[in-house]
Amino acid sequence: MLAQGCEPRCNGCAHRALTAAQSEQHKQDWLGQKLAPWQAVLGPIQAVAAERRWGYRDRVCLRAEWDGEREGEWRIGMMRRLELIPIPHCPVHSPRVRQAIAILARVMPPGERFPLRYFVQAGAQLTLVLKTATPPPTDWLRDDTLQALQAAGVEGLWLHLFPAVGKRIFQKRGWQLLWGRPQSLDAEGMRY
Repeated sequence: MLAQGCEPRCNGCAHRALTAAQSEQHKQDWLGQKLAPWQAVLGPIQAVAAERRWGYRDRVCLRAEWDGEREGEWRIGMMRRLELIPIPHCPVHSPRVRQAIAILARVMPPGERFPLRYFVQAGAQLTLVLKTATPPPTDWLRDDTLQALQAAGVEGLWLHLFPAVGKRIFQKRGWQLLWGRPQSLDAEGMRY
C-alpha cells in the first residue's frame, strides 16, 4: 500500500510500499547487480531509521510543464521516459519543498508567458529555470506569495534564464535574485 501523496507511476514510490527492511534488501540486491565486479568489497547499506524515511528530501530538481490543454495548471515532477509524472505531494520531499511547490504552482503565469522548465530547490534557496534569455514580467509575485514562501522556510527566490536549457540545467549567466537573501546557512552553519 502506497503512502498518502505517493504516485504509483513514480519509481521511488514503489519502494515506499515496502517495509524498511524490504527496501534495504531490494537496494542491496540492485547494487550487487550493478556493481558485480566489486561484490567482494561492497558493504551493507547504512540506511536511516524507518521513521526518517519520510519528509527528508530538501534538495530537488524537478521538471515543470504547463498543462494548458487539460488542466490549465503547472505540473511539477519527475520525468520517466518522455512523460512528466507530477509529484507535488511527494511524502519524501520536505514540508518546505511541498509547500513551495503548492504556493508557486497556484500563482505562476501560464507557460506561454512564463517558460518554466525546472523547479530547483536547495534548502531555503529556490530557483525557477526558464527557457528564455528575456526576463519575463514578475507582476504575479505579490507580497502575499512572498510572505507564504517565507513562512514555508524559503529565504531566496531566483530566476535562472537559460534559452538552451535541456539536459544541462544551469549556465554561468542568467541568474536573477527576485526576492530575499542570496545565501542561506545549512544546519551545520555552512553558507550556500
